[in-house]
Amino acid sequence: MKDYLEQVLRFPRHLLGFVDEKKGDLPAIFIDKKEEKNCLQFFFGYSDVIADFTNPYYNCEKAVEGAIDILWDGESVTTHAVEYLLENRYLPDVYNDPVLNGCCSPEQKRKDIDFLMRFWRRENY
Repeated sequence: MKDYLEQVLRFPRHLLGFVDEKKGDLPAIFIDKKEEKNCLQFFFGYSDVIADFTNPYYNCEKAVEGAIDILWDGESVTTHAVEYLLENRYLPDVYNDPVLNGCCSPEQKRKDIDFLMRFWRRENY
């Protein structure tokens, strides 16, 4: 990842020390087109819950247990990133979490998710 950031995105390598500080947590990179500043975002510890066919780290068992965590973690993952993942169906396991009512339609669950994110994230929403 460091080579990609340095060679392709021209990110200065001396600014990539934060990756080593995460002690093995796999990073996800998100380029937020809606942000005027800080467009390049990194979040750690959620690679195994992102259900993308190009993501070799996706783990169905871990995603069932931990996908809901990405909703409340406004310090690590921006709201724009979570919304993008939800809109593009990269977090399908979150819809099966017991926190959400199992009798609701996917549309209602999406509204419930939005409500929970506003509540949990507060000023980071």
